Amino acid sequence: MSENNLRGLEFPARTDESLTNQPALSALERDLLIATANLEQTDTLTTVQHLKQTLESSYTEITHADLHNSLGTLTTTNLLEETSTHHYQPTTNGTDLLETYTNHLQQILQPNHITLTLERPITPGDAERAYCELLTKCQEVPQ
Repeated sequence: MSENNLRGLEFPARTDESLTNQPALSALERDLLIATANLEQTDTLTTVQHLKQTLESSYTEITHADLHNSLGTLTTTNLLEETSTHHYQPTTNGTDLLETYTNHLQQILQPNHITLTLERPITPGDAERAYCELLTKCQEVPQ
């Protein structure tokens, strides 16, 4: 495997420890998960050959053995699912990991921004109710 200076990866098998509560993935495994999710959004089939072609721009030397080992790890850790036609797709756990990773990168790149995920759409009365609840809680605090 060769060095990839564009993304600061020393070696494709280097563990990505940036997400402490998530499974430790090698850089190649992480990139395979990302490539699979990207290919799934297109008309391109997520076969080993297409995944290899996608990754060749980042990894100058990548073998089928490396790909199969990494794909095996991703399927056994329930991040990818292999279909009966030998196509790969992210599982719910894989998609959740990618969302967590994306949020982690956004926090690094934009530390002064806060992202809120709402359980439901905001209605016109929500802001007023929240303001009233906040005022009530502030008045209950002893001075």
